[in-house]
Parts: sequence; structure tokens; C-alpha cells
Amino acid sequence: MGPRPWLLIVDNADRVDTVGPLLPAGGHTLITSRSGAWGQLGTAVDLDVFTPNETVSFLRRAAPRLDPASATVLADEIDGLPLAVGQIAAYLDTHPTVTGADYLRLLRAERARLLDLGAPADYPASVAATIRLSHRQLAATDSAAADLLDLALFLAIDRIPLALFRHPDALTGPLATAAGDDLTFADTIAALLASGLARLLDPDNGGTVSVHRLVHAVLLDRLTVEQATQQQAATSRLITAADPGDPADPATWPAWRALIPHLDTAHLLGATDDPNTRRLLDRARGYLANTINYRAAADLGRRTHERYRQALGDDHPDTLRAAHSLAWTVPDVVDTR
Repeated sequence: MGPRPWLLIVDNADRVDTVGPLLPAGGHTLITSRSGAWGQLGTAVDLDVFTPNETVSFLRRAAPRLDPASATVLADEIDGLPLAVGQIAAYLDTHPTVTGADYLRLLRAERARLLDLGAPADYPASVAATIRLSHRQLAATDSAAADLLDLALFLAIDRIPLALFRHPDALTGPLATAAGDDLTFADTIAALLASGLARLLDPDNGGTVSVHRLVHAVLLDRLTVEQATQQQAATSRLITAADPGDPADPATWPAWRALIPHLDTAHLLGATDDPNTRRLLDRARGYLANTINYRAAADLGRRTHERYRQALGDDHPDTLRAAHSLAWTVPDVVDTR
């Protein structure tokens, strides 16, 4: 009779170079990790967040008193993050006076604080504590990656082009150094992805990263008002530096399409003291008009014109130029109704 089959589980492993040499030969090993760099040891399976149906099913099984409607809305709010799903179920189980509607209201009003309360029975820390710890570890491992993530908090977090961070002149510190060197930048992105705080999308098309909304909420909440203001200003400078160029040239349209969602999130209208930012906003309106997105062009044109009037005055050349552009855009909106 041969040796009995066995399964070794290594949970929440950090680094392949520290775990790999310790693994025994024979049998089977299952490794769980937030890092995806384990393919050299075997078959790597990327596990996504829960689907909405999986989230609802888990919540209702773990917290039976949660009504279907509240479970469905909560599933949307937490976007399937497994640790958050377990924490909600644990909180409701230990707080019998809190209904699903109560939790939803608290989550929307005090998201970061609520995510710091309690933890699932099978995990040692809350969602918020886990996210903050991961960020501290990332900063210690690769400060450029942590700086990139902090800038990403002021962008549209669902799809952030990595090319946006390849402008060294608009950056400072270690991230500026990384942005100017391909190998260093690749290491920075690898460190960011290994932290589990961001996911890579479209790797074959230049790459974009996404940050889960709960990660965003927790990391944003840790910043002071002064820190948030500084990061917001840095993000505005970065977007301005990423100006794709003349929107009349169709070759610039893919870059404009990737950049447009980030204009509002980065509060670019609050940085209109920079003439380069004003030029970018005018070109953005032009791109929207040139691609037949007249309503969005008119909306941006109105907000830009009003901001210029407040910040620069009615007679400033850029205010007058914005009024002229708006006058040309609005008739197009009327004609396409």
C-alpha cells in the first residue's frame, strides 16, 4: 500500500521566493495569495470578486434575517468584495437591532468607519484594517507604487490608463523616477498588483488598473484635508501633462476617450489658474463635439465658461473663447434632439 494522498494549504501567502523552497514534493498544494505571481509553481487561477448573485446568496445564508431587497442593494454597494461580504454578515449577526436598511444607510453615510467595525469570524481583521495594512506594506516595499495608488484615488477608479503615469515632469519623488524608466515602472506596477489593492485590465493594450470602491473609500478616508488637497492638485497636473493633443486629429481620439472620464474626478475645473489646464479643457470639449457627443460637449462648455467667469473675469481671453465655443456647441445639441 502506497503513501496516502495529501493536500497542503498555504493561505494568504505573500512571496513566491519565500514559500516556494518550503513546499514538499509529491501530493498537492493549494496556495491562496493576493499576488498573481505564482504561475512558476503550478497552475494559477485568478479569482474575481463575487458576482451580485453570489453576494446576495452568501449574505442571505449568513444573515437569514436580511431581506432580499436589502441584500441586493448591499451587494451593489460593496461590489462583491468577499471580505466585506463576510464582515457585513458578521456585523448583522452580532447586532440584532440593526436591519439591512439600517446597515445600508450607515454604509452610505460612514463607509470607511463602518468598514472598520468587526471582522468575519474566520479572518483576523476588518476590511478597513486589512486595506490600510496592505497600503503600509506597499509603501515599505515600493513607495512609488503607493504614491501611484494615492494619485489614483482622485481619478475615475474603474479604468485608469497606466500611460497616465508616464509623465516624469508632472510627478515627484520615487514615482517620477519610476515613470521615466521602463524597467523600474514595470517593477512598480508589479508591486501594486501584488498588494491586491488594484487589478490590471487590458494588459495587451497599454494596460489600465482599477481600484475597488471600498479600497478607494478606506484609503481616501485616511487622508487629512491638506493631504487630499495636495494629492488632488498633483492629479490635476498629471492629467494636464497627459494632454493628447489636437482633437481635430482622429489619431488622438483613443487617448482622449481614455482621459475624458477622469476630468471631473480630478476636479480639473478647480485648477483653471494654469493656462495649460485651460487649453486641455478646451480641447476636451472639442473632442466631445468632434465625436458627435454634443450634449457632453455643451455640458463641459457651460461649466468651463462659468468657472472661467468666476476665476478669470468676463473679459479674459479664455473666458471669451469658452463662450464662443459654447455658442457653437449648443446649436448642435438642439439639432440632434
